Amino acid sequence: MAGVTLKQAHAFVAVARYANFRRAADRLAVSQSSITVQVRELEDRIGVPLLERTTRSVRLTPAGEELLPEFERLIGMAARISAKGAQLASGRSGQVRVGTLPSIAAEFLPTVLAGFRTEYPYVHLEILEAVEQELVSLVKQRKCDLALTSAGMLEPGLHFEPLFSDDLVAVMPAAHPLARAEAVSLRDLARDQLILTRWGTSLRLAVEQAFDSEQLKIAPAFEVIYLSTAVGFAQKGLGIALVPATTAAALDGASAVARPLANRAGSRMMGILRVAGARGQPLLQRFCALLREGLGAAQTGGE
Repeated sequence: MAGVTLKQAHAFVAVARYANFRRAADRLAVSQSSITVQVRELEDRIGVPLLERTTRSVRLTPAGEELLPEFERLIGMAARISAKGAQLASGRSGQVRVGTLPSIAAEFLPTVLAGFRTEYPYVHLEILEAVEQELVSLVKQRKCDLALTSAGMLEPGLHFEPLFSDDLVAVMPAAHPLARAEAVSLRDLARDQLILTRWGTSLRLAVEQAFDSEQLKIAPAFEVIYLSTAVGFAQKGLGIALVPATTAAALDGASAVARPLANRAGSRMMGILRVAGARGQPLLQRFCALLREGLGAAQTGGE
């Protein structure tokens, strides 16, 4: 049925339904001659007559009876596609794929997602947790629409929109001598037992760069994958953990305390990473707006 148009399908289905060209024309709000032309062109396209016409009646041919359900399905499919397109254009449905550092996912994203889900209950949200290197790759390969990360590994072709500053703190036992300080210097930390995240995380990169800027060498006592593990080790007196402030926010102050780093050493700017020049659909634009409202007001976070 190459070349068959929706106009032709609508004309044929209307005539078949009302068994009358005039009533079909009235239903479609077109002239009777237009309906006649559309049906004739349709029959020419498919190569068989669909209607038997007499001066008194119109009825389906055997071919018309067999093809009528197919044309009705075609019209229904076109209507569904049109409705789906309208929903996507307005942002009422669709999919948003968000890459994120694990600690942002745990600390900040739930509030944003709850607000977005309330506003767009039929949108599918896919959350991809990964370290910064993996997030950059996911965005470049367009496997996620955006990533919540730092700008430490920004590459050509990508755009970074800063949202909030991610400050680091030193978590240590409450009885540790440095716990009495208002802020802890990197030089003091370099002489102690440090608990750091493994290589490949943006947090580890920020820590290493901070110590390098002070020409200080460090050899961590422990390297861990999860921030909760680093905090747990510090609580047990195994060393000092360097983590984002939000990770240490729940400390009770009895077993361990968190102290800021002097001069905000190691702080990073966190934000939205996307492909430069990518055209965002309204749905994605709204999600980014909620991120700006929710994360932009924060002062700490990250992985």
